[in-house]
Amino acid sequence: MILVVSGLIWWFSDAEVIKRRTEALAESLTVASTDGKSARLSKTQDFSSLLADSVTCTVDVEDYKAEFGHDDLQSAHHMMVHNCGSSTAKVSQLQLTMVSDDEASVTASLLLALTEKDGTPHGEACKAVLVWRKDGAGKWRLDSMVIQGETDG
Repeated sequence: MILVVSGLIWWFSDAEVIKRRTEALAESLTVASTDGKSARLSKTQDFSSLLADSVTCTVDVEDYKAEFGHDDLQSAHHMMVHNCGSSTAKVSQLQLTMVSDDEASVTASLLLALTEKDGTPHGEACKAVLVWRKDGAGKWRLDSMVIQGETDG
């Protein structure tokens, strides 16, 4: 019984929830070439459920710089999953810092790859800094995201 209780405490700890939500974020950016419309729509719904209403995103990679708010992120994600041939997002070297009881920062390496419908591949190795905050209901939501090329500061 003690092992079960200990396992549940660990599974539902803030740190483990944030790690799983970070992995879920990457999974929502991963689209198989065989995914149909409903699977792709589900990815957009999963992505949206991770975002805080006030989320901000800054992207600064070699050939692309942009800033996004909540609605922009949802639209961009929807366009990406419905217009790409396939995509992958892989998280590694995840480092989690609990800033407070309701805020955490995650720094990770992020490998992004996308294949257009015509077969043209694109890829980027990035560093991601994610800030997760608990909302009014106590759920961890992505509050900000900064994505930089690996060679950038």
